[in-house]
Amino acid sequence: MFARKAPSVISTRPPSSKTAVGKGVDSPSSNQQSSGSNNNTSHTISPALLGQIDATHLQLGTKVWVADAKVLWRIGEVQAIAEDRKSAEVYLPDAVDDQVQTLRMDQLFTFDASHIVDHADVALMNNMHEAPLLNVLRQRFEKDQIYTFTADILLSINPYKSIPLLYDVVGFMKSREEAAAATGDGSTSDSSAPPHLFSIAEKAYTGMKGVVSGSGAPQSIIISGESGAGKTEASKYIMKYLATASKHVANIKTTASAAAVHEQIEECVVLSNLILESFGNAKTSRNDNSSRFGKYIQIHYNSEGRMAGVSIRHFLLEKTRLVRPETNERNYHIFYQLLAGLDTLSNSDADRPLLLRNDVWNYTYLTRGDCVEVDGVDDAIEFEQLRRCLEQLGMDSANFQRPMFEVLAAILHLGNVQFESRMAEGGDSRDESTEEEPTRVVFPESDDGVNLEHVAMLLGVDAVEFANKMVTQTTITGRGSILEIKLTPEQAKNAMDAFCKYLYGELFHHVIARINACARQQTSPGTDKKTPKSRTQGGATAPSVAPFIGILDIFGFEVMKRNSLEQLCINFTNETLQQQFNKHVFVLEQERYAREGIAVSPVEFQDNQRCLDLIQKPPLGLLPLLEEQMLLKRKTTDKQLLTIYHGNHLDKHPSYAKPRFECDEFIIRHYAGDVTYDIHDFIAKNTDNLHDDLLDLLRRSSQSFLQAMFSAPAASALGGAATKRGAPSTPTGGQHKRTQSASLTGTTTVSSRFRTQLAELMEVLWSTTPSYIKCIKPNNLKFAGGFTCELVRDQLVYSGVLEVVRIRQEGFPIRKLFGVFYELFWPLVIKQFGVAETRDDAAKIRQACEVIAREWLKDKDLECEAKSTKEDDEAPEGEKGETEPKPTRAPTRQIFAMGRNEVFLRYGQVERLEGALATLRQDSIVILQSKLVRSRLTFKKFHMLRKATVKCQALWRMRVQRATFLKQRTSAIFIQASFRGIRLYTLFQKKKRAADVMTRVSRRYVTRCSFLRLVKATRAATEIQRHIRGFMLRTAAERERKMRVRATLKLQSWQRMHAHRRTFLIQRRAAVCLQTKHRDVVRQRRETA
Repeated sequence: MFARKAPSVISTRPPSSKTAVGKGVDSPSSNQQSSGSNNNTSHTISPALLGQIDATHLQLGTKVWVADAKVLWRIGEVQAIAEDRKSAEVYLPDAVDDQVQTLRMDQLFTFDASHIVDHADVALMNNMHEAPLLNVLRQRFEKDQIYTFTADILLSINPYKSIPLLYDVVGFMKSREEAAAATGDGSTSDSSAPPHLFSIAEKAYTGMKGVVSGSGAPQSIIISGESGAGKTEASKYIMKYLATASKHVANIKTTASAAAVHEQIEECVVLSNLILESFGNAKTSRNDNSSRFGKYIQIHYNSEGRMAGVSIRHFLLEKTRLVRPETNERNYHIFYQLLAGLDTLSNSDADRPLLLRNDVWNYTYLTRGDCVEVDGVDDAIEFEQLRRCLEQLGMDSANFQRPMFEVLAAILHLGNVQFESRMAEGGDSRDESTEEEPTRVVFPESDDGVNLEHVAMLLGVDAVEFANKMVTQTTITGRGSILEIKLTPEQAKNAMDAFCKYLYGELFHHVIARINACARQQTSPGTDKKTPKSRTQGGATAPSVAPFIGILDIFGFEVMKRNSLEQLCINFTNETLQQQFNKHVFVLEQERYAREGIAVSPVEFQDNQRCLDLIQKPPLGLLPLLEEQMLLKRKTTDKQLLTIYHGNHLDKHPSYAKPRFECDEFIIRHYAGDVTYDIHDFIAKNTDNLHDDLLDLLRRSSQSFLQAMFSAPAASALGGAATKRGAPSTPTGGQHKRTQSASLTGTTTVSSRFRTQLAELMEVLWSTTPSYIKCIKPNNLKFAGGFTCELVRDQLVYSGVLEVVRIRQEGFPIRKLFGVFYELFWPLVIKQFGVAETRDDAAKIRQACEVIAREWLKDKDLECEAKSTKEDDEAPEGEKGETEPKPTRAPTRQIFAMGRNEVFLRYGQVERLEGALATLRQDSIVILQSKLVRSRLTFKKFHMLRKATVKCQALWRMRVQRATFLKQRTSAIFIQASFRGIRLYTLFQKKKRAADVMTRVSRRYVTRCSFLRLVKATRAATEIQRHIRGFMLRTAAERERKMRVRATLKLQSWQRMHAHRRTFLIQRRAAVCLQTKHRDVVRQRRETA
């Protein structure tokens, strides 16, 4: 229809399974390459389809949202519509080029006036979809309003800068108290809370205390998002608020000793974050302080709402980073902090010196990522802060810190160990004795003074036995005999890396166990007697009261240049959490409607159960197949494992694919996009290649610190973090009693332990009331103020935020128990239902709630529909047949529903009821004023008016007398002033004449003195000139005389010299003649003789 060609528009749908990761970034929203598969069943619903324009009702002048390749969305105005209504001409005022474009109808989306309003809760928008959501988030982000609600989910955008007063806990609590006081009943509703981390924390704290009816259950705050989105910082501020709120309760309700204990618990919470950051965080390519482990922090409370203890559960520590960090990434912060703070330690201690160097480049584990520094971070200062935190938590320098640093030093030294074959040392010799020699352990020459004996001393083990266990491995044959296998240099190096990873994992686990023990010690003086004990991670028993608040801080969805088993476990965790989020928000929403007997059409949602089954469902899940290779003692290679994966799932499972070209990789279609995994090292990482010999050696360490590490009971599922293994074998008579477990301890693998941990975590989460915080990364450059719309859009789609808005708008997001609803709005039905007889009758309460909803939430569309239906039903049969068929009326949207136990309302209905209640109260006040108060006020007003009249008359008379008095006093003052003026004028004239005389005399005297001074000065100047001229002439004469004397002396010296020279020449010629003659005489004598 139109000559103008429709421009290309970016896709607003989530990426299908056709895309696979091709670039090395850990973001599911990064540019991805084709995977070569056309299966597109992983996403069933496109959030972008929400709000798509209805072409049949589109009119000229209508404003619409238009997809744009630069800013993602623009607002345009329809100027022309094609006759077939398949395209329209849209005017885009903000477009730089082509302000008038011809677009297809599927490129136009609904615009509403509420879309340009700054909503703190975007779910309140009409016709909500992707475009207005992005627009509101961008506008709020530009105004430093980084938090936004979408229903009961908080969106948090990382500002990459500090915003003043944003995290003022005291100010926030004060504003909430003022809001509560303004309501009159001392309580605040969730709808009135501003979008903030503190609002989520307040909701969890209130629900934990059971103040809000229907709550009282344990709470969980689940913080999710990409790496670098601000999850760790969000958890810190949430704990800060919870500590302050608990402290406020402690200051009001407890004694001084209990308040002191609370302060110690609060200090333990804050300090533990700093310690865990040093041991569990590292610099990655996208985040300078990325958490490389997951943690679930449980803050326990007593019956008064006061902190009663803290326990930390960790899982899936990224131990591979210890030995092989990725390019442009660092190892864990603690190693760099230790080397930077060596000056504060006794590095050359007489008993067990660390023998470390400040130069990080001397250590292999710390330099494999080619990155040793973090911009703006001083590791030495961080190390000092870490030591202070450890001291304040009771981990003193002598008994804990020093042994811990020795273990870290041993890990760094072992990372530099090299293994050489003795066969290579002896050349090409192939004799039997050489072949039986084990691999040799070699330390680099750069490590002056460091040898195997020193490392064994740091670990408290026997050096000879340690050296033997490093290069050999003991196994049990099928008949039970023990066989010692000599390891190749490569095998020994892998075993040593696994040993270091295990040792660091145990150290990390022990640090968390000590933190939990510290929190338990702080609570012991004032622990509530009703507080039961329960097992926590690290084998410790910590207070576990019924109410608690859990904070889940876990790494986000990761896509790296090379994705291995670690990324599969991380993404599997995110898949599971996403399913929990889906079920909580979507499935449970429908189940609740059905349970309450409310007819709501089911809404489709993105279910990732197929992807979870692909990964974990036995017997053909990826992880079960991986574990099967170890359980059955198969010597399967990574490539064979990949072949097994392809054979079981390729072209059979919609969530599995392989790259277009043959390689050692496979693809999983996650909810956040397709990820390509490298099969290399899958089996090795799942077993860690760690054998019993080194474990037994560690457990027999002479160091008390290591004994405490390995003598603790087995870690809990969440705390083990894929580090704990089976029970140690007991040495007897120098021989080890072993089971039939071969060289690897037990049959537990990293993946199976991780799945167990994850299952227990989900069990804990399902037992709590969750609150969700979706952290969003605004740009990939960590630039303050940068907002990349496409990146933000992808994160919103992957996290299911748009689905939340859609499902909540189509359902009833507000629900109140009948009792709560009646207590809030009983004045609206006080005439029909008396308070006294209704409160104790559940049936009457339900009737009252239904009357409130029907009478005060009347909907005109519903009334018109009911009236029309009634008229149709009452019409005679003949008339019904003769009348023309009426157009079908679209089903009206019900604004409330009565369930079996609750009242369900749509958005805005509570505000309508609150407005009606306020109006009713105002009308009641007016009635009371008119009937009981106004008559009394009128009578009092009459008496007051009479008294005022008498008083006004008295005041008037007083004013007249006062005016007369003031006039007389003014005249007297004028006369007195005139007399004093004449007298002073006469005196002034006399003084003026005297002053003139004195002035003349003074001037004459001053002039005479000036003249005399001038004469004296002239005479003095003449005298000075005379002396100067005489001095100059004398000086010139003296100079002339000296010059003449010098000239005379010089002439005399030349004359004397000339005379002496003449005399000398004469004497020399005479001497020559005498010598000549003497020689002639001597010659003649010789000739004569």
